[in-house]
Amino acid sequence: MEVILDYDEENDVLFIRFYTDKKQTDIQEPIDGIVVYLANDGTVLGFEIWNAKKRGIIEKLREIIEMAGE
Repeated sequence: MEVILDYDEENDVLFIRFYTDKKQTDIQEPIDGIVVYLANDGTVLGFEIWNAKKRGIIEKLREIIEMAGE
């Protein structure tokens, strides 16, 4: 599965998308500032995380990427 990460630094929003040919049919926000995009069968197609840097997610992703490169 291909995962696409995109970060909007100006608005502090992290987009995580999973490549698939399924169509998005629903959007949910289970936690304030965390948006989940869903297909008709409930498959998660992606996430939108607001205030990602403030939540510490950007720094954690950097750490994970650095560790994976070692």
